[in-house]
Amino acid sequence: MGHDQGNVPLTLLAALHRTTVSRAGLFLVAFCFLPLPLLAQESLRTHCGFAVRTTPEQVRKVQAGIQAIQRPSLPFFVDATSGLFRVHYATTGPDAVSVVDGDGNAVPDYIDECIRTLEHVYRAEIDTLGYLPPPSDGGEGGNGAIDVYVRDLSQAGPSGSSLYGITTLDTLIGSQPIDRYTTWMDIDNNFAESDRDLSGNPAYATFGIDALRVTCAHEFHHVIQIGRYGLAVQQRMFYELSSTWMELRVWPDVRDWAIYASELFADPERWPFSDPDVVNGYVWGWYGNVMAGVSTHTMRFAWERIAQGSMPAKAVVDAYAQCGVSFRDVFCAQLPTFYQTGSRGEANTVIPGAESVPEIRLYTDERAIAPSVISSGFLRAFEVRALRFSVPSASGDEPVSVAVILTWPNETAYIAGDATSATSYTVTVTESPLPTDAIVPGTSWGIRVAPESICVVLDGAQTRKPASPYPQPLSISATRELFVPVANGSPGEKVTLTLMTVSTIGMAATTSTVMLDGDRIVAPFELPNDLAPGTYLVRVESKGTSTLLKISVRR
Repeated sequence: MGHDQGNVPLTLLAALHRTTVSRAGLFLVAFCFLPLPLLAQESLRTHCGFAVRTTPEQVRKVQAGIQAIQRPSLPFFVDATSGLFRVHYATTGPDAVSVVDGDGNAVPDYIDECIRTLEHVYRAEIDTLGYLPPPSDGGEGGNGAIDVYVRDLSQAGPSGSSLYGITTLDTLIGSQPIDRYTTWMDIDNNFAESDRDLSGNPAYATFGIDALRVTCAHEFHHVIQIGRYGLAVQQRMFYELSSTWMELRVWPDVRDWAIYASELFADPERWPFSDPDVVNGYVWGWYGNVMAGVSTHTMRFAWERIAQGSMPAKAVVDAYAQCGVSFRDVFCAQLPTFYQTGSRGEANTVIPGAESVPEIRLYTDERAIAPSVISSGFLRAFEVRALRFSVPSASGDEPVSVAVILTWPNETAYIAGDATSATSYTVTVTESPLPTDAIVPGTSWGIRVAPESICVVLDGAQTRKPASPYPQPLSISATRELFVPVANGSPGEKVTLTLMTVSTIGMAATTSTVMLDGDRIVAPFELPNDLAPGTYLVRVESKGTSTLLKISVRR
């Protein structure tokens, strides 16, 4: 791959052969993850009250016929024309909805929209996707319809955190082979941008009708899950994955799900697919698109197996098998999807709008120095990890940037809900490849990954240096980050950047680390916030040389 070929993608899916490395002069870089118990999932905003209302204590009480959580008492209700839903609301007090009634039907517009949304969700999830309709609650709430209570949920979560919606267990209606319950739903009364939780933080990231729509899709799927397919004692991750995917599936133009997906790409080692915790399901909600790509029925097949008594992870694996494919193989084949976000998102056919999802955080970003570089560590089951290396090109031009995306597809650990066990791995990038190594196109270097149980995808491109700093002109009100090309620079190298007037008077200086922005070798430079519009110079000092570059700044 010569420099005149531009960006040349390579995607090589392989379980590369086990190899022992022992050579003089080996440059060793070791990155280790110790297989410690999972840390508590912090900082991720809880979407719904599913986990709060299905704790072991709450479940035991409902099983015993004790309803510790009483249904809300709201003064008004409206029945959907279909008879499927009854929506309860208030027009005064802390739970009040706006009384705006544009169509003059004596029902607040927000409640009208709530009913339209619920019936749309019902048609999508029951009529189109084929899920069984949830059971009647036997007249609780006034009739047999599914009851929806519209309340202020901005401080309804644990310790006064916010919730978009809540699905609450009502009555145990069956226990063989798995417990099933009637439920009711709560949704927020306005999803206002001004809502704050008890700590003073914004309550919601999506607002108004958009938030109402995805919340109805999410919570109604919990009603289906618990009423028709059963409430598993463990492995609740799949419950949230399914409900979060329903948001994307039913309302594709609302991107609340992407907020959670961004957590996965920003910190991939924290969220292995094998982690059975409910919070993990939020960040993996988009993965329902992968399941739908196997068959439009894959996810429903998994729920049907849960209804037969299978634990959720085993049900997922068996649902793939029912479609004639291996869960392990499909997961491995999707590894390129994890690298194709952000600036590389245009090629992504699985994640809608992948360009607006962060690029996966690299576990390491290293320059390959002869004769070899080694990166090693530990992977948990179905954890995704991305490493990147800058490899000398065969032509002597700019190096080739190659990403190595890894996962350990251990179905046994996944089925057991075991996200703490890990396997060691070693990635070797060498100028003396073995015949079994994957050759990086455009180079004479090879890559091998051990052991063979690791799934690997390589994705790379010829790197380049831009002719001048960018963006230009830089709008200081939009961003202060300037990307500066570095002649003969390599990722990881330290350079000194100095902002100067056109008269070469120094204004600000910093030490910056050369990086890859997509395929461009640059050093980031955060300019002063009070910089006035005008023309400036940036001096780049690297390896004993100095270069002056001109930039234009506007407000």
